[in-house]
Amino acid sequence: MITIQPSQPIFIEYVINTPFNKKPEYINCADFLKEQVASAIFPSVKNRISVLSYLEDNWDGFGAVKISDDVTKNTYKFVDAVNKLGYCPASADDIYATPYGTIVLEFRSNFGLVSIEIGREKIGYFTDFNDKNEHNNHSDGIDTDFRIVPLELRENLAKL
Repeated sequence: MITIQPSQPIFIEYVINTPFNKKPEYINCADFLKEQVASAIFPSVKNRISVLSYLEDNWDGFGAVKISDDVTKNTYKFVDAVNKLGYCPASADDIYATPYGTIVLEFRSNFGLVSIEIGREKIGYFTDFNDKNEHNNHSDGIDTDFRIVPLELRENLAKL
């Protein structure tokens, strides 16, 4: 698992191609590195979703429902949307099927967990933050088109 989470933002000065009469730009190094790591892991995430899409009914031997084409497509859309925000599951192992025919994506850091379940029409989620002062949240179903990360999920992912 790769975790990039400094206790304070790290800023580096960007001076290449900065005119002398202008103030240098600063970039948040932690955010930059987070985006780079997400881009590197992204292909394995897509591959994992593809593998899960081939599960058949009763894949667990206890009557599990296969992942529908709708759930697979919704998961791809959602992963694209969340990746644009710079978030990605830490590894392909953080993506798994449920017996109900949904796909779960887990986002982790030193600060806790946001677990998101993708269904045919809705997204469910719960949080498990390590900080006792941080309120944990959950939802059994948020209506979405899966192309945009709902505000409450963006706010929870930002806490990681």
